Amino acid sequence: MLQSRIDKVLEGRSLRERQILIWGAAVSLLLILIVGCWLPLQQAQLRMERTVAIERKRLAVMGAVKLELASIGNRTNQQSRSVLSRPAIEELARTRLVPVTLDIRLEGDHGVKMAFSGAQMPKVIEWIDELSRVHRIHVTFARLRPEGATIAGEIQFSGPEP
Repeated sequence: MLQSRIDKVLEGRSLRERQILIWGAAVSLLLILIVGCWLPLQQAQLRMERTVAIERKRLAVMGAVKLELASIGNRTNQQSRSVLSRPAIEELARTRLVPVTLDIRLEGDHGVKMAFSGAQMPKVIEWIDELSRVHRIHVTFARLRPEGATIAGEIQFSGPEP
């Protein structure tokens, strides 16, 4: 079918006209291939090269952040290891809470139970917040009760190894 159409176009033409039409068709086909296939592929390659460069930069930033977080985590773990010793907890509680009575007991390797009376509520809240943020100690149980202008209670918490 295609061959018959080509024959109709070429029929009645001289040899020179036939060669010009065939070369024109070949050049037109080549231009269509270049514009339709090669240029879009080249543009896609350029976009991908830019994207890869951006992603490499992001990966480098993530690697640097990971190293910094690991460094901070190591420093925090080293600082908090001694916090669960009984003398360290007692000193923190006495200087921050200023309680009238204080009883501290270690429970296992990672737990501490503390009973106190005569402390101010804002100081207790600040102290618990400091323990959880700075020393990575987590409150597992707390019972607080008012005693006039002060409070008393028990707090049980756990954290990293002493």
